[in-house]
Amino acid sequence: MLIDAGLGPFATENLVGGDLLDELAAIGVQPADVDIVAVSHLHLDHDGWIATRDAGLTFPNATMHVGRRDYEHFVVSDPDGLASELGVPLEAGVRSLPGGCP
Repeated sequence: MLIDAGLGPFATENLVGGDLLDELAAIGVQPADVDIVAVSHLHLDHDGWIATRDAGLTFPNATMHVGRRDYEHFVVSDPDGLASELGVPLEAGVRSLPGGCP
């Protein structure tokens, strides 16, 4: 189980990501080994490694757990948003949980 998926392979003005997959590999965990990803909320610094445009789903065998309100706001209500931006169908492996950030 992975809790939050980090910033991803991105950098912003104030944040630099990219180390999560290397850190997992250092302890013997490959992306395909992860079966559950629980994301506290759908902001870039917590969901960046869910998927990337170049590589698709990062954790192909994982079920994603996200807050229901975040899922409805960022995925259901904004079809041209997160899923479109990543180029992957997020609905297939996502289970929404009560709560979350709007």
